[in-house]
Amino acid sequence: MLKEVEEQGSSIDFLKNTSAKTFERIYSSKKSIVKKFKELYENNQVTLKQYTEGLADLKKYELHQALKKENKQVLMDIYYNESQMNKWRDSCLRN
Repeated sequence: MLKEVEEQGSSIDFLKNTSAKTFERIYSSKKSIVKKFKELYENNQVTLKQYTEGLADLKKYELHQALKKENKQVLMDIYYNESQMNKWRDSCLRN
């Protein structure tokens, strides 16, 4: 009976050690994923800020007189459609 208890104790110790090693690997992976996500999130925030600033710039630069028309006054007016650009931006944010 003592031998069986010792064997069960050894099995429990083995299980504990194996579980601890598995936990450490998973926890390390989790920390790495969270770190990468934070970096990507911060980079995305910078990119979104640049996107917004770029659109604002396109709206403030007037076209040369020779290019101006009734509905074409600033650089944004001859660039891509802003709503289409925002749809593209939104699809990038979702993916």
